[in-house]
Formats: sequence, C-alpha cells, structure tokens
Amino acid sequence: MKHPIKNTPITDTQLKVFLTVRMLVLAVTLLAGGLCWVIIQRTLALGTSLYVGAFITIGILIILSVALILKRNLAKRFYYLSAWCDVALITAIIYFTGVSVSPFVILYIPVLVGETFLSGRKRGLIILLWCIVAYVFLLSAINFGFIPIREDTSLLSGYEVVIQLVVLAISMIFVVIATDYLRRNFYINSIHPHETLLQMSVAQEILIDGILESVLVIDSEENVVKLNQSAKELFQIDNYPTDGIKFSELVSQRFPNCIESFQKKDREEISLIDKNNESLRLSIFSQDIINSTTGEKSGTLFVLQDVTKLRSAEELLVLQEKMAGLVSEHNENSSVLVHPKLKHFVGESKVMQQVFGIIKRVASSDVNVLIFGESGTGKELAAKSIHLCGSRANKPFVALNCGAVPESLIESELFGYKKGAFTGAESDHKGMFQQANGGTLFLDEIGELPFAVQAKLLRAIQEKKIRMVGSEQEQSVDVRIISATNRDLEKEVEEGRFRQDLFYRLHVVAIEMPPLRERKEDLPLLINSILRNLQGEGKIPRVSTSAMKCLLQYNYPGNVRELENILELALVMAEDEILASNLPECVRNYVPQNEKNEDKKESEEKINNTPVGNSNSKEDDIMFPVDIDKILNSIELRYLNAALEKSAGSKQKAAELLGINLRSIRYRLKKYEE
Repeated sequence: MKHPIKNTPITDTQLKVFLTVRMLVLAVTLLAGGLCWVIIQRTLALGTSLYVGAFITIGILIILSVALILKRNLAKRFYYLSAWCDVALITAIIYFTGVSVSPFVILYIPVLVGETFLSGRKRGLIILLWCIVAYVFLLSAINFGFIPIREDTSLLSGYEVVIQLVVLAISMIFVVIATDYLRRNFYINSIHPHETLLQMSVAQEILIDGILESVLVIDSEENVVKLNQSAKELFQIDNYPTDGIKFSELVSQRFPNCIESFQKKDREEISLIDKNNESLRLSIFSQDIINSTTGEKSGTLFVLQDVTKLRSAEELLVLQEKMAGLVSEHNENSSVLVHPKLKHFVGESKVMQQVFGIIKRVASSDVNVLIFGESGTGKELAAKSIHLCGSRANKPFVALNCGAVPESLIESELFGYKKGAFTGAESDHKGMFQQANGGTLFLDEIGELPFAVQAKLLRAIQEKKIRMVGSEQEQSVDVRIISATNRDLEKEVEEGRFRQDLFYRLHVVAIEMPPLRERKEDLPLLINSILRNLQGEGKIPRVSTSAMKCLLQYNYPGNVRELENILELALVMAEDEILASNLPECVRNYVPQNEKNEDKKESEEKINNTPVGNSNSKEDDIMFPVDIDKILNSIELRYLNAALEKSAGSKQKAAELLGINLRSIRYRLKKYEE
C-alpha cells in the first residue's frame, strides 16, 4: 500500500512502528534528563523547579499524543508537525537546562536520524537547517535580552559558541549521510523482493494463464501479486478487483473462515465448505519463493486443483464394491453396531462412531439425554440403544410423540388419570410415567410440548413424583428421561416458547444425530441392513451399478426413513436385481448441487454467446416490422426442447435445469402443444 510520505520506501506498518518507537524513546530520554537536571541543580528555587518539571511533563504528553496520532493516522500534516514539534521541544529543553552548556543539544541528532530514514537525505538536510536556525535563534534571543535567563547561568563565549555550532553542524551532516546510506540498503533488502515478483516476464504470464490448474502468487506481506484465470474461477472473483487484495480476503470470497487450510507446504488434499454450503476437495501445493540475492523469502507460489469430481468417482467405485461384499455375506461386525438387537442402527463413518461412543458411555448412568437431529435420522433408535446398553435393559421402554397428542390430552397421557376425572374417564388409566416405571421414557419432539405442561414435567423430573389427573395423591416413579427434538431448543428458550429450567434438566448430555447426506459412506451398510430387514429370510436382490449411483448421489431430505421407503418401493418393483428404473423418479432424476451450478453456468454462457441475427450488423440492418412474440416463443421452445432432451423426458428435471417450477414448465409446454 502506498503511504502519504513521498519517496518513503517502507510500508505503513513499518512506518507506524518506527514513529511510535522513536517518540517513546525521545519521551523517556527527556524525562530521565529532566529529572537528572533537577536533582543536580538542588540550589534552584522551588518555583523554578516546579516550572521545569511542569514543562518536561507537558513536553512528554505532547510527544506521546503525537505518537498516538501517528499510530492511528499517517496523514502528511501530522507527520510534518511531529518533526517541527521535536525540534521546538528540544530547543525549549536546552533553554531550561543551561542553553549553550546544556547536555541536551545532542538530542537534535535522533530527530535527524528519524527524518532522514523516513524521508531521505533532502528532507534530513532541511530538518538539519531548522535545528541550527532554532538553536541560533535561541542564543540570539538570549544575547539581545528578548528571553530572560537565570543570573547564575554560565554561558559559553562567542568563540566557543561558534566552535560548538560548527562541530554540531558537521556531526549532523555526517549523521544525515550515514543514515541515508543505511536507508538505501534497507530499501534494497526489503522492497526489492516485492518488485521482483511484480516484474514477471510476458512468457511467464502466458504460461501461467494457459495451464488448467489454479495458480496464484503472493508476496511476503500476503498481498496477491498474480493469479491466472483458473484461480479467478475457483475463487469466483471474475468481476472482483484484485489489485492490492490480501490473500485472506481472496480466500474468503468463496471459502469463509478457511484460510488456515491453505497454510500447507507439501502437496495435500483439503476439504472445504464454500459460502453456498457446497463441499469441495482441493489438491493444494505451495512453495516459498526465495530471493536469489538476499536468500530471504519474498513470496509464496500456490498451485490448486479441484479434485471433487475425481474423488467422488473413486468413492463411488469403493462404495459399490463394499455394497457387493455386504450383499454376498452377512456382516455383523460389532464395530458398526451399537447393539445386536438393533441391526438396522448401523454406521462406520467417523461421525456415527462418535455417536456410538457417547451412547455406550452414557448408557451405564441414569443421566437425562437430549437427542438433536432432523426428522428420520434415527433419534428413537439412539434412545433405544441407550436403554438396551444400560442397566434398565430388562425394564420397559416407553415412547411418546409429544407432537402427535392433542394439547388437551397430553397431561393425562403423561401422568395418567383417575376414574371420573373428566367426561369419558370411566376407569383409571396409567400414564407414560407409570408404564415406564423402572425403565426409560422417551419423549420424542419434546419441543412440541405445551408450555403449561412443561412446568409439571419439570416437577416430575426433579421430585421423581407424579400426580394423576383427578387425584390428590402423588406417586413415586423411577424413570430415566430421554428426549429428542428437531428444533433449536436454545432459540425456543430465547423466544419464550420453552422453559429454560426444563431445558437444562433435559440437556444433561446432548447427542447430535447427523443427517444421512453427511454420512454417505454408511449407505452400503444401511442399504444392506434395510434390505435384509425388509426381505426377512428371503434372498436379497442385487443393487445394480446405476441404481447404486442414484442412491449415492441423492441428498435424502427425509434421511434414513426416506431411504427405507425408497428401498421398500424398489423391492416391490424389482425382480432379481434393483435397477435405477425401480427407484422413485425424484431419486433417478436428482442432480447434485455442483452439477446444477455447472449446467446453469454453461446455459448462461450459451445464452450470452448466442448471436441474434448477425452479431456484426448494426441496428439499421434489422428488418422491420417483426413479430417479437413469435421470435421470443421460438427461443423459449428451443430451450424447453433442449432441457427435456437433456433430462431424458423428465419434466421435473427439465424444470430444475431451466430454473422454473414443475407447474410453470407444464403450462409452457401446453401452450405450444395447442
């Protein structure tokens, strides 16, 4: 970044640090010198001592204030002001500490060092002249009586003052020359590497732009120096200005909070989630660029390649082979089962192994467990697993869906009722707590529980006692509570729809059930388990390659429950082998999100590149009059036919390709059929 000080060959960060350190050093020097002078001159009157102390304090405050201003704002006026203030302040200190015999005359030199290093020899000489003028002005003003001094102050003679000025001027000139020499070496060592990166040859740029991999170069301060067209497409910044952009800002354009993943020095694959929640896998290689002159790092070269499709194809083959092995032999590996009685609650993915681990740890205790997850992820199976793996396995497991019971009946379902408690209560009825006594009570969709009943449930959990509807006596119960929800209960608590104290009672241990789309590696196990459960003792039909590909690509909004329904339909429709045609239309015609985006991009490019008439013709060459509706209809029909052809006649998929809904495409097709 170019800072406001002309011809200053250092960065803003270095400039801020240098100015701040210089001010602090000067302030400490003045403070120490002033205190030493006051201690030495004990014969000073009290008023004069206070005067000197007050002046030194004010001077230090001024210096620190200017330092803070410079640290926050590098405006040119503040920079110049600091230099003149330094000289004026040092001259005033010299006046109060003995004038020509003051030891602080040498403080002009640090000011010269700073100005020369920051702005060069020319400005250093200007400040040198200002120092001499200020000092001569002080001596002249004292000599002519314009400025009073103490009577006991001993001054140098005129001859001695001239010698002092000559020596001081020569010393200052030497300091300016030496500092400028050091400044130029600093410029070569710190700035030249960056310029080397910028001075890429035309042949190098053509080579980088021509390769398919994404290539980008950053300098030592992580500013992007060069990136090819493939890199722009990868980071989706075709229309984003890249001049002076930071590497972290470039990455965040598509991959927020993923900058740490790019800090690699060897070739490695990384998984990323972009701003559209799409998962990508990149092969990344980075190499430091070393300056051949200084041997220091001057930047970094990155080479990136999107291997998402390649790895997806490889994983598909692996999963198909795994599925074939599972179908050919009955697999009861204990590592993929949490309990032998729940053979369809399986998983070998890392996330499911973590869930199984939590289940086994909490099963041995009686703590309350809250299970989160989308509908169909297997929350009730997780609750049954906790029950079966614990000490209550031989006791009842009672489940209640809180959202399926009317609000007026939920209390009586939970706690039971006495005969005559309300109209229709012809006999005593045990509630869920009583039915589950000694065992486990599973409260599904706990977020649907009416607010008025939540207080009574809280009391039952705390006191381990319940009161039946219509009864005045309490009954003790020994029940373990496991609850589940697909809602964000913390948000429900914040909005006042769920009691906070009940939430904390239920949320002793939390288990997050992952959606099926996030554990696709478990699909072969799940398919095998579900097919065995549906077929019973019969032979399991083989799943064809095309059907398996459809099952692996589908995103399963209904999770495992939807997978069960899909396979049940496929079994009914299939004979010896499950084909893709046996699957529901939504599964067969599903297009992954990344392919949708690519198809949409290709379609937009074709539209943008499709000429209307002669692309080189002028407006005057268009023949009028025309039937604009007929022209637009012909274009629309062309894209409708193309979409239907690409989707093998599926209107649903064609509508997705065109970015419209099913009803709209039916209306448009019907218009042309007429």
